[in-house]
Amino acid sequence: AFTGYQHVRGSSKLLAADGKELVLDVTPFYAESGGQVGDTGKIKAVDGSFEFDVLDTQKSGQVWVHYGE
Repeated sequence: AFTGYQHVRGSSKLLAADGKELVLDVTPFYAESGGQVGDTGKIKAVDGSFEFDVLDTQKSGQVWVHYGE
């Protein structure tokens, strides 16, 4: 679910990870759509054990995919 209209930060659960792609249960990252560029930024684990640089966000069906490293 997209939460970016209400929040620019938030907590979410990691649903899938495949190399340089992450899927979360909720996200404030806007997905590329209608000629607008997808959001970029950082996704960090609460305990600091993980950090992911989001270089692009795109929608695939009903899923927001975060691309990065």
